[in-house]
Amino acid sequence: KDSVSNRELKEIYKIDGDINRLYFLINRIFIKGLNNPGVLASLKTNNIKLLDSWQIAVNIEEIGDALKRSCKIINQSEQFKERKKILDLFLEIKRIYFELMSSYYTKNPDGIMKASLLKDERFKECDLIAMSKDPATAKIAEKFKHIFSRLNVISKLLLYTLR
Repeated sequence: KDSVSNRELKEIYKIDGDINRLYFLINRIFIKGLNNPGVLASLKTNNIKLLDSWQIAVNIEEIGDALKRSCKIINQSEQFKERKKILDLFLEIKRIYFELMSSYYTKNPDGIMKASLLKDERFKECDLIAMSKDPATAKIAEKFKHIFSRLNVISKLLLYTLR
């Protein structure tokens, strides 16, 4: 049985907890900053950028949850097919995420655009994997499709914040 080790699963859950804490922090800042010019001034931001940051955090939180659920599906599956294809997609998720964040922090809109253009191609790969007769593999492919969709939303939001 292919599964995520207990150590790896604990690490994934820890990371998901960290993502959730980050999300709740940004959520609190967002709520406090909406009608408080002092908070916005101290953060050197405005309502629009604050909203974009909150939306990015929401999407990152959704990605974390989908990855955690994917690992849970792998562990609950009696057999897990298409391991190589799923691992390749997981690595692609990681690569795209790092590309988006690196491009954002270096203020490189071309890098963000390049990463966002991969969505349709990745959707097709996920659709092919989802046709698997193995229900666990199909569920993970659907989760990954959701993740690629969230990455695409993040890319759009990052482009807006670079304006």
